[in-house]
Amino acid sequence: MAEPYAPPPAATSFEKAVALLSKISVLPSIVLLNVEGVLWQDTAPGADAAPYPDAAGIQAALRFKGVRVGVTMHREESRPLLLKLCAESFQPTVLHRADDPSATFREVKEKLGIAFGQMLFFDDNVSRVRAAASLGMTAQRLLNGLTLTDFEKGLQAFVDRDLDSRGF
Repeated sequence: MAEPYAPPPAATSFEKAVALLSKISVLPSIVLLNVEGVLWQDTAPGADAAPYPDAAGIQAALRFKGVRVGVTMHREESRPLLLKLCAESFQPTVLHRADDPSATFREVKEKLGIAFGQMLFFDDNVSRVRAAASLGMTAQRLLNGLTLTDFEKGLQAFVDRDLDSRGF
């Protein structure tokens, strides 16, 4: 008697993110992710927060493909969330300045020597996304945390911006 057909297991977010990154012609030098609302569901300080389902797989895929991963946060109280995410793998970790959102990105540029055009930023806050874009970064606004769909959109926007900068 033949074995009943069993579909193959669904690909993990890591495998899907690696596949997306493998299709991209040029990768960013660094991807900056905001902790609150991008990696973790934004909750009141002290409340139980949950990571978004695709976030860990995407981060791992970026590192696997040699892309640096940094985080930003707008509350110092969010630092314990980084410890749950293995904080030593995030370089740099930068606290947003509420009075000047673009100062965060200038700090990253100064620390790492990476041009703004080589940075990809994900955040749920429109003013920080606009600040990043005004400096020449590719910035993707997220409404429901970091998903594979939004990750792919951000990567495509990065590639499109890179091609535009080279006159293609």
